[in-house]
Amino acid sequence: MKTLFTLIFSLMIMSAGAQNFSWTAQASGTTEWLNDVQFVDNMHGWAVGNNGTIVATVDGGDNWTAQTSGYTEQLRGLFFLDQDTGWVVGGFSSGSLVVLKTTDGGANWTDLETVIPEEAFLKEIQFADADHGYALALSNIYYSADGGVSWEKGTLNSSFYSTLTARGLYVTSDTSAFACGTYRTSATQTRPGVFQNFTNSLGEWVHHGAGDFDTDDELNAIYFTDAQKGFTGGRNGKIYTMEESGGIFPGPWENNFDSGSGSSIQSIDFPTNENGMFNTSTEVDGQTIALVYHTEDAGVTWSSEPDSIPGMLSTLSAPDSENAWLAGSAGQIFKGEQKDYTSVSDHASFEFLISPNPFISSIRIESPDSYQGVQLSVFSYTGQVMKSVYLQELQESYELEGLDFLKTGVYFINLNSVDGKLNSTRKIVKF
Repeated sequence: MKTLFTLIFSLMIMSAGAQNFSWTAQASGTTEWLNDVQFVDNMHGWAVGNNGTIVATVDGGDNWTAQTSGYTEQLRGLFFLDQDTGWVVGGFSSGSLVVLKTTDGGANWTDLETVIPEEAFLKEIQFADADHGYALALSNIYYSADGGVSWEKGTLNSSFYSTLTARGLYVTSDTSAFACGTYRTSATQTRPGVFQNFTNSLGEWVHHGAGDFDTDDELNAIYFTDAQKGFTGGRNGKIYTMEESGGIFPGPWENNFDSGSGSSIQSIDFPTNENGMFNTSTEVDGQTIALVYHTEDAGVTWSSEPDSIPGMLSTLSAPDSENAWLAGSAGQIFKGEQKDYTSVSDHASFEFLISPNPFISSIRIESPDSYQGVQLSVFSYTGQVMKSVYLQELQESYELEGLDFLKTGVYFINLNSVDGKLNSTRKIVKF
């Protein structure tokens, strides 16, 4: 029986592929709120924030260094084409619009001296190439054909709404882009919607998705894995997806996944057409916890339980399927790495005692030390998160209850502290 069990377990391990990430805090060197983060690969990344803050890394976040923006305004968005060429936008509501550009990875930032009289700030920017790009203001969408030096306001299809509040942007080519947000249908009524531009700012931005979304939602984030398939999400914690059917009104958008968090989806990123993630948040004992959900099949299924990371972390970047970064309040930056259980042993090399093992409905974790901010997760052999608990502090003993719903078989328990001092995995067996 033992030989048979060992053989079955070995086959399970060979097929295991964990979706969820373990997250470790990185020292950004700033306490300013970070509004946007982007990595172009698993080494080169930037984050921007309040008071003109720009920080950058060339070693995956092991070391972050400040870059000089020349401004004290709120920097709200950034976009890099590669390791060298990038843009930053921002400004205050009082009127101090900022557009910066670099061609040397941020060693030098040039003020493009952009003037858009009716806008106090820009909040998001994306380019398809070195010349053609789009930017969002509060109620307008702009297009540039000269690398961001000049901007032309897009024409909005006013037959559908009177006021647009744009929140998310995704550029699919030099002649096509999508924006999401809300639009006002009357003096008192607003609705969520997606707007598409087919040619450039000279063409009309067309609204689609009318009636496809929850009427009380507010769409904040949008991403397209290719020219055909898109994802969007907003205030209600739901992901919607669309398979583009062509024509001037593509769609429909369909309800794809409800995170159940009741909090807004803030960022969506797909490093490949199949592998993607999004972040939202929840409140635990008065503390904000960031939640990250994953998919490995283009949104057909999402992780049943998310990664949980302490802090108000509002922006996400995933340059590949194995690495991701979150940034937010007080200069917080976390790096996420895909968990790999293919080499996990049932005789772990760390000093925790887990009992009973095998278990029926609960397990006790005993430790000689205490750790702050510990994410405790139980995974199936396929990498699905079956139960996840965030502990403000892991002390000498903790009882993980409510495991009787698990089917008989092999699972893994991972303990990961946000400071990186603890990241250990054990094999456990459910009777």
